[in-house]
Amino acid sequence: MGGWPPGRTAVSNRWISQCAAVDLHSPPPFNNSTIDAFIYFKGPVGYGLDELEDALTHALGVAGEVTGTGGGEGGANLDIEFFEEIGESRALHILREALVNFSLPDSSEVVIEGRRHNLLRSGLEK
Repeated sequence: MGGWPPGRTAVSNRWISQCAAVDLHSPPPFNNSTIDAFIYFKGPVGYGLDELEDALTHALGVAGEVTGTGGGEGGANLDIEFFEEIGESRALHILREALVNFSLPDSSEVVIEGRRHNLLRSGLEK
């Protein structure tokens, strides 16, 4: 007899069985080849985040991208993803070089792989 509309039952059953095979509760596969970095500014930055994002985008080239920005009364942040495993030291160097011409607050920080660094001082802090 078939369902209404005609042919709908067979299509619906096929679609349901395909959906049932997808595990919606598993996280996506982890990609080891990327590095996430987060730049935090406490207090007023003195520049539009779009200006800082443009400088970072230019410096990153094909090595990464700015994936998010945000700001509020307490400060601002920029989120960056490096597409390849370039190492913490190299990532920090790229970010510092990109923003060297901006007068940013001394308290500006970068968090890479869970480690906090001062954005304006050279060298890796622990």
